[in-house]
Amino acid sequence: TAQEAELAGTGDPAFDFRNLTLPLRLSPVLRVLNWGVICVEPRWHTRRYLYPVGYRVGRRYADWRNPWVKVEYTCEICRFTAEPGPVFVVTHPAEPADPVSATQPTAAWVEVITRVH
Repeated sequence: TAQEAELAGTGDPAFDFRNLTLPLRLSPVLRVLNWGVICVEPRWHTRRYLYPVGYRVGRRYADWRNPWVKVEYTCEICRFTAEPGPVFVVTHPAEPADPVSATQPTAAWVEVITRVH
């Protein structure tokens, strides 16, 4: 799309992403649905990463109910009162009441991969 070409061709590290229309397809398997909100509290960032509250993407991956089929999981960074930091939630499109969650970003996906295999 024109938007993808515009994004790919900027080369400007100060590019303003606020003007991009969501959802934004970043690749054949990844769409940004919400940029989220930056939180400056401890645990919501590291020296290398920011974990914006409400950041949400759709990611196509093997269905844990049928690995031969690809589905779009919703991945979100959430804030819950019971946790002092971010909670990473991955939701299967057909099972929204049974999301996978973890306090480390890769841990939720490790569970999804385990369910697929």
